[in-house]
Amino acid sequence: MDSTQQVNDLFSPQEIEDIIQKDILDLMGMDNLTEEKRTELYDKMINTVEERVFMRIDATLDEAGQAELKQVLESGGKEEFDALLAKNNISVEKLFAEEALIYKTQLMSLLKTAQQQPKE
Repeated sequence: MDSTQQVNDLFSPQEIEDIIQKDILDLMGMDNLTEEKRTELYDKMINTVEERVFMRIDATLDEAGQAELKQVLESGGKEEFDALLAKNNISVEKLFAEEALIYKTQLMSLLKTAQQQPKE
């Protein structure tokens, strides 16, 4: 079974739309958190998504591209990084959007599964 079918089996069409459109913390029932705590959670989520994006970029590149990526990241040059992405036809914006949506869906799936567990 592919991941699209798993999502369709777990969530209703409205829940899928909510996952796409709504704020993750609000979806998870955390809308009453302090601004400081919300910022802390957002930072952790963004770091997770960034790590996933870099892993996908790395997986897309051949060995030479991976070595070049490592060199560019160590030197910290944004222009070089952008050039490497362009040369390899990698859209970081698209990857971020995809990974953010995947992450959001995984968090909601975990929450929904936990909510469906019988209480002891």
